[in-house]
Amino acid sequence: MHILAKAGLGIGAVAGISGASYGIYNSMQSILKSPEKTEAPSYAKELRGTLLSTKNNEDQEKWTSRLTSLKSAGEGTLIEGLSTIKAKNDVAIWTELRDWCRDNINNSSKGESDKEFKNIQSYCTFSIKEKIVHSISETEQDNSEKWQKAHEALKTISDESQLDDKLKEAKNKENEEAKKAIKDWCTQAYKKPYKGTEDKEFKNASVICLSKN
Repeated sequence: MHILAKAGLGIGAVAGISGASYGIYNSMQSILKSPEKTEAPSYAKELRGTLLSTKNNEDQEKWTSRLTSLKSAGEGTLIEGLSTIKAKNDVAIWTELRDWCRDNINNSSKGESDKEFKNIQSYCTFSIKEKIVHSISETEQDNSEKWQKAHEALKTISDESQLDDKLKEAKNKENEEAKKAIKDWCTQAYKKPYKGTEDKEFKNASVICLSKN
């Protein structure tokens, strides 16, 4: 008699045991393997809806404005490619900045605290002012009634948690001081990068800095 039969085991039983063992082995190997790293999203994906167009002459005026900002960037704030464009000073043209952005927005994002992320957000996106229809002009006089109306608009925001420290201070000012405080806040907000419709600064600016005339 076959030795397996003597042991009381059939061929099917042995095959079943072997199959189960193989399955357990494979499961253990899968568990022991290091999980694959998930690739970080690109800047284009993270900043979707805020980026200037890189097609032909679209957004030329806005690119020119970003180039002006780039030329006044602080020492040590730029990564190599943008530093090279800045160093050209008056020789640099807007298409160089546009092309740099086009070539780099598909890089994997390194996170909001990284210099490359900050550079792309600062020089490849719309500004807050460019996304506000009928914003009050920065050239409007300090004592203009438009700034008075802007201050009145600020007072309609009842949720203090939505206001930064400067807006909280401005809210408590009166007359000429109130107008100047609002003008200063709006002028600074205009220059900042547009981060989407849910960004707190954009939401405040689109309510406060709106020309009512």
